[in-house]
Amino acid sequence: MFVKRRCLHRLFLFKKFCGCCCILRWKPRRLNFLLRASFNITFVLRPKKQLVKNTFLFLLFSLASSAQNKDSIVLKNIYNFYLTKSTCYKNLETLTTKIGGRLSGSPQAEQAVYWAKKAMYAAGADTVILQPCMVPHWVRGEKEKCILYLGKANKSLALKVTALGSSVSTGKTGFTAPVIEVKSFEELEQLGEKNIKGKIVFYNVFFDQTHISTGDGYRGAVPYRGQGASKAAKYGALASVVRSMSSV
Repeated sequence: MFVKRRCLHRLFLFKKFCGCCCILRWKPRRLNFLLRASFNITFVLRPKKQLVKNTFLFLLFSLASSAQNKDSIVLKNIYNFYLTKSTCYKNLETLTTKIGGRLSGSPQAEQAVYWAKKAMYAAGADTVILQPCMVPHWVRGEKEKCILYLGKANKSLALKVTALGSSVSTGKTGFTAPVIEVKSFEELEQLGEKNIKGKIVFYNVFFDQTHISTGDGYRGAVPYRGQGASKAAKYGALASVVRSMSSV
């Protein structure tokens, strides 16, 4: 008996088994549920007895189940190792505290590339190739300033702000403009150019702390950081301001 196996799209070929040759093909919907897969069986020679066919199919199911159990054990061992003994968090600490921010084209980004090459060799890679490429390059200027003027109270309030990477400069003198608050892209669209043009759009979108997974809360707020400026500019806004992408 000769068996050839490929992962995901598998092909089993049995020769000289009970007087027949059989090709079995299937594409499992999920690796964990092989018994729910749809089978297509072609017998080259007809088996002489029904009992032979039943025995043959039982053997195939047994082999598939055994292979599945072995795969599950291997995957579980990999998960256990990387959750308990790996250097993932140590690597993250090195990137964030030793190298720091890695904006595209920055010295820190280049440093991180060479660090990653060294780390891959340390992890057991036999070959790591660095390929030159062109990337956008943005350099932060002088410290940003933002002052909120409260007209009716005749007061001003200095806010702590930072320019997002790739932001367009306001120039040395900056500018002063009315602020309009929106809580969604839908509200921005409803207000339209008539109410947005010449103003600063403030996306007052909170980080939703009711999600069990913090990633879901981040996912709901981060589009206003990545897309907010371009969407506001579409309606003639001079600038946009977003909240911190956190629970603050």
